[in-house]
Amino acid sequence: MHRLLAVVPILALAACAGGHAAVTPKTRLDVQVDDGHQITRYTLTCRPAGGSAPDPAGACRALEDFLPRLETSHGACACALSVKSIAVRGVLDGRRLRSPAEVSGCSACDLGAAAALDVTHAFAAFHLTPG
Repeated sequence: MHRLLAVVPILALAACAGGHAAVTPKTRLDVQVDDGHQITRYTLTCRPAGGSAPDPAGACRALEDFLPRLETSHGACACALSVKSIAVRGVLDGRRLRSPAEVSGCSACDLGAAAALDVTHAFAAFHLTPG
C-alpha cells in the first residue's frame, strides 16, 4: 500500500509533464525596416524568440519594452521626420497593436531615456544604424 501511495504522485506528475501542446507565442510581429534606401520585412515571435529577424532575442527585448510605452503615451513632441525607422504590426503579449507602430528616435522623443535606449537596441537587432 505504501508503494502504491508513492507511485500515484509520480504518475500524476508524469501526466502533467507529458501533455506538451504547441504553445503559440503571445507576441507575433511583422516588422518593416526602412534604412532610408530600401525596406526589408521580417517576422518576429517572442518567448521563445524566433522568426526571420537578424537578432530575434534582442529585437524581442527592445520591442516588448518599447511598444507598451508607446501605446500608453499621450505626449506629443515636434521632431524632424525620421529617415530610418521600424514599423511594427501584429500581436504584442496577446493584444493586437494599433497598426503600424513606429519605432524611431522621433517616436521615442517624449518617452524618456529608457525608450530612447529601446530604440537604439531595436535598431541594432535589425542591423539598422541610427541617423
